[in-house]
Order: sequence, then C-alpha cells, then structure tokens
Amino acid sequence: MNKFVLALALIAAFAQAAASPVSSSKTANMQTALDDLSLALLDHGYTLVKVQPVDQALVKRGFADPGIRLVFVGKEAHVRQALAEDPALLNLLPLRLTLESDNGRVRISSDDLAMWRENLPSASPVLQQWEDELSAILSDYAGK
Repeated sequence: MNKFVLALALIAAFAQAAASPVSSSKTANMQTALDDLSLALLDHGYTLVKVQPVDQALVKRGFADPGIRLVFVGKEAHVRQALAEDPALLNLLPLRLTLESDNGRVRISSDDLAMWRENLPSASPVLQQWEDELSAILSDYAGK
C-alpha cells in the first residue's frame, strides 16, 4: 500500500512540474525587455500582435504602474494548425505572454496549457509544439 501511495505522489508531483508555464527572466527595464522579446519572436517566425498594459486606467488616475504587460504573439501557421486539429484551439490564439517588472528584472511567462491538453488530448502534439516554441523564444530572450 505504501508503494502505491508513493507512486501516486510521484505521479502528481511530476504532473505539476510538467504543467508549469514556460518562463524566463533577466535584468532589464520594460522597454528593453519588449525590444529583446520582439527580436526573439522575429527569430522564430512569430509576430508581436499586441502589447496591453495592465491597469492603465489606474495609472491615468495617479496610481503606481503595477509593471505588468500582456503581450499577444502568434504565427499564421497556428491558425491553420488549430483549424486542422481542433477549432477550439482558436480560443488560445494569439498566444499570450505576461511580462512582470520587479526590482530591475523582467520576468516573462506563458499561459499554462496543461488544462487544454487534458480537455483536448488529440491536440496535445500541437500544444506541445507551441509550448516548445515559446520555450525557445524565452530562452533567446534570456540570452541562454
């Protein structure tokens, strides 16, 4: 019985580790981070679709900028892949990255696609490809 419980605990720990979003960080200000991310995106054939500041209305009213930006990125091929695999994947497009500035470092993280893999197991290879591409982009961003 103890071996069974241990096996379940290991499987749960592995699932959580594998389900984490892709992320990377480096010392930079927000503008430099956006510039570096843009270059990494171009190197991988991605397009930066939109940069959306979070709480911009609060900043206009005098509150401090929380240092968070949502960046929407994608490829035309993603739309074709989503349509071919499962049109529900179109809800993920363009892919979203979150930039968080804190103490001179900017951390970029992707959305967690694990829930999508669970609900659309047939689309798992496409989701894994997108996650691998985002991982490579964020690795380039961090200079690794």
